[in-house]
Amino acid sequence: SGLNNGTLTVSATQADTAGNTSTAATQTITLDNAAPSAVTITTPIETDGLVNAAEDNDVLIAGSGAEAGNSVTVTITDNNSSVSRTVTADNSGNWTLSGSELDVSGLNNGTLTVSATQADTAGNTSTAATQTITLDNAAPSAVTITTPIETDGIVNAAEDNDVLIAGSGAEAGNSVTVTITDNNSSVSRTVTADSSGNWTL
Repeated sequence: SGLNNGTLTVSATQADTAGNTSTAATQTITLDNAAPSAVTITTPIETDGLVNAAEDNDVLIAGSGAEAGNSVTVTITDNNSSVSRTVTADNSGNWTLSGSELDVSGLNNGTLTVSATQADTAGNTSTAATQTITLDNAAPSAVTITTPIETDGIVNAAEDNDVLIAGSGAEAGNSVTVTITDNNSSVSRTVTADSSGNWTL
């Protein structure tokens, strides 16, 4: 470990009991015990740092700063369980894991730690680059529609262009989408729930 990185020459000689020494047999080896530098993880992950139910089976992680051809291992953990995948850096040192390569649907909701390391051809591993993301793949509970709609459950000619739909049970700030259909056509509108979870169209 105290020698300089690069080509080392290995030589071996033998000496007999009279003290005569043979010529040296030589071979060369390469010493590479220097860890590569840490890579960079592109942020925000998933454009907003939040992984929802539609994204949890194919989290996109990308980055740069690897040496061309090095392997980059990405690990995502919730501190109890983890998923890991490895990808090869391109000629510019960029790397991407996409598709179904990183499925975090089995991890616990909350803050997840994303770490990425690169390993060179000699097997040396860099220190980890880390980022955090939030996993929230739990669907909210169903809202409640206030009934009867239009006080009597009937929409007449005077009401059909401004039907009043209201309800409760949403999480504050969540969007509530109301769709009315006759099984052939439909109309939809979206409103934001107030701080009490109530909403009105």
